[in-house]
Amino acid sequence: LTLGYLSEEDEIEVIMRDDFDLSKIKPILNSEDIKLLKKEINDIPIHKDIAGIIVKILNESRKLADSGEIKNGLSVRSGLALKQMCKAYVFINDIKMITPDVVFLLASDVLKHRISDETKMSKILHNVKENVYDKTKYSNFLIPRIMISGRQNMYSFILKMQKGQSRWIFVI
Repeated sequence: LTLGYLSEEDEIEVIMRDDFDLSKIKPILNSEDIKLLKKEINDIPIHKDIAGIIVKILNESRKLADSGEIKNGLSVRSGLALKQMCKAYVFINDIKMITPDVVFLLASDVLKHRISDETKMSKILHNVKENVYDKTKYSNFLIPRIMISGRQNMYSFILKMQKGQSRWIFVI
């Protein structure tokens, strides 16, 4: 979400004002609300296969570092940050679980603090996507590409999960 900037004229007007009173700004959440939201986000489960995708992204970056294409690979802390952002994203967008597409959607923005070269990041994600979507191990996640346009929310998609011999289909 990008709010953008005021025009230069509007910024000058704001800076010139003497009547702006910060005490008039009222909070919309208190500390208990924030604690509750953090707990709800932290309680969102992550499937082992999704954690595996995040680790594959980390490992792919390390391969590029080993070959000298980038200075450093991604650390496990980068993976933790990506996981938390995925949890927050699905919470905010009222999605029931973290999917591979959510991971790939957020990875570039979350990890650009370490890999700022978009070409290198695209290469990492491309290599992992090919591996993930071409392997039957990940066939439990039958998800069409997420369609995002501007600020629109995710469209409904079908998630197929297997549990033992039973198969469940969830429409989210």
